[in-house]
Amino acid sequence: MHPHKNFTLQVQLGLGVAGVLTLMSLTPSLTPRSVAFEPSQIQQPTLNQLQQAEALNNQGVELANQGEYAAAIRLFNQAIAIYPHYEKAYSNLGIALGSQGQLTEAIAAFNEALKIDPNNWETYNNLGIAWGMQEEIPNAIAAFERAIQINPGEPISYRNLGIAYVKQRQLPRAIAILEQAQELYQDQNNASEVDQIEQVLARLRQAIKASE
Repeated sequence: MHPHKNFTLQVQLGLGVAGVLTLMSLTPSLTPRSVAFEPSQIQQPTLNQLQQAEALNNQGVELANQGEYAAAIRLFNQAIAIYPHYEKAYSNLGIALGSQGQLTEAIAAFNEALKIDPNNWETYNNLGIAWGMQEEIPNAIAAFERAIQINPGEPISYRNLGIAYVKQRQLPRAIAILEQAQELYQDQNNASEVDQIEQVLARLRQAIKASE
C-alpha cells in the first residue's frame, strides 16, 4: 500500500491569507465498484486499466512533490487517457497546471473533475483559488460558496471566501465570513490560523473605521 501523499501550493488572494491547493494520491485499492459510471457515456474499464491509470496518477503525485510539474502533467493526462472517468487524476492535473501558472487549463481540469464528482468540496475550493488567481472574483466567490454548502464545517473555504470579498471591497461582509472561519479554526485548535485571521480582521476593522 502506497502512503497517502499531500502537496500544497500556497496561493495569495490578498492581505496575507493564502488559499491552499492540495494534491492527493489514491490508494491502490481502486476497483471498478469504487467509482460511479455512466454506461451510456463511458465504457467501463477493466481492472487492469484502472490499475494502470492509478499507477500513473500516483507517479504523477510523486513527481509533483518533487516540483516536476511538467512531467506530472504528462502522467495525469496519460492516466485520464486510459480511464476518462478518473476524477482524482483530473483534480491532480488541475493542481499541477495551476502550479505552472496555466490557470485556464487548470480551471478546465477542475470542471472536468466536478462533472464526475459534483460534491467534492476540495475541488470547488481549488477551482475558486484558480479563479481568484485570474482575478475572476465573482466566479471565485461562487466556487467557495459551493464548497461551503457541501462542507460547512471546513474553515479554509470560509477564509478564501472572506478574502475574495476583501478583493471586492465588501469589507463588512468579508469580516463576517472571516469571523466564521476563525471560529472554525478555534474549534480545530489551530492557533496559527486563528492568529493570522485576527491580524487580517484588525486591518479590515481599521480600514472601515478610517473610512467613516
